[in-house]
Amino acid sequence: RLGFAREDVHIIFRKQLCSLLLTPYHSRFWLNDLDLSVTPDPFSRISDVIRRSVKSQGPRIFPTIEEFESGRVHSPRLLVEVERALAECGAAIVVGHGACGKTTLGYLLANRLHRKYAPSFILDLAKTGADPSLVANASKALTICADTGVLFILDNAHLDPDVADSLIEQWKVFGNGSELLVLMRRVRAKAEVWDSHPKLEEGQLPCFDLIVETSDLEGVYRRHYIAKNSKLSPQLDAGLLN
Repeated sequence: RLGFAREDVHIIFRKQLCSLLLTPYHSRFWLNDLDLSVTPDPFSRISDVIRRSVKSQGPRIFPTIEEFESGRVHSPRLLVEVERALAECGAAIVVGHGACGKTTLGYLLANRLHRKYAPSFILDLAKTGADPSLVANASKALTICADTGVLFILDNAHLDPDVADSLIEQWKVFGNGSELLVLMRRVRAKAEVWDSHPKLEEGQLPCFDLIVETSDLEGVYRRHYIAKNSKLSPQLDAGLLN
């Protein structure tokens, strides 16, 4: 379009550029711009998981990828601490009761601005079943896709702590600058005591408790109200959230 003859157009450092584009950091470019398949099975791309959730449950129930990307999904205060731990240590564990927002926290981290060009992958151990080849396949995918800026999430790690522990050890050796977030639920050990799996929490990774606060309930309410009514929600009476 600029009027240069084809033979006068040259790409400087072409081999270096091609070599850089082969790294896992650019796998979003492979998929979106080059229309190449990216299948880190048994991990899934988080953006694909979000879209499937919206399709099956509806945007009024589950936030859309656009809401995550635009910052319209409420972020708990813990997000900043977890993000700092990922930046400093490369990995973190988040523990909490069921439906307290652990998975949503992972999705929020995956859609932070500095991750715009790097892919994020998730492996939900609640959906894998008794697969004897799971560790081998997941370890292979992790090793192949690991790179600076790439985020891996292990969800529901409490359901199979041995698998989770093996993948944590695999990441420690072959993480290649990637980050790892482990999400696990507290399980009822006794009627009056809640605890999670000690083997995972004692694995020398920063560990955080995700506790639902009043501001979190209000944030979820506001997101649902806007999704349903396409306008800002009215101010809530603080007594309703206590």
